Amino acid sequence: MKTVIEKTVQDPEKAKQARRIVEEIVAKVKQSIQQKQQFHQRLDELNANYESTSEEFTKILDDLTNGRMRTATKMLGLRFTMKAMLTAQEWKALSEGMAPARNRYRHGT
Repeated sequence: MKTVIEKTVQDPEKAKQARRIVEEIVAKVKQSIQQKQQFHQRLDELNANYESTSEEFTKILDDLTNGRMRTATKMLGLRFTMKAMLTAQEWKALSEGMAPARNRYRHGT
C-alpha cells in the first residue's frame, strides 16, 4: 500500500496522511473479519445447545449487524476524508492501485 500511495500522491504530507487513513481502514477491515468469526463461533455454540432460545440468537445477530454498521460508518468517513484531500487523478490512480488488496479483504482472507 505504501508504494501505491507514494507513486500516486505527489505531496509528501498528503501521502503521509493518506497512508495513515489506509492503515486505519485496513485495521478496521481486519477487526471486522475477526468479529465476524467470533459471532459465527457464538452462533455455532448456540446452535449446538438444545436449550438455546430464539432471543439468544436474535441478540447475537443484532450485535453483529450493529457492529457492521459502526465499522461501515467509520470506514465511509475515512474514505471521504481521504477523497477530500486528494485530486480526482490521485483518487483514481490510488483506487486502481489498491484494487488487488481490496479484493483480498473482500473475500475475508
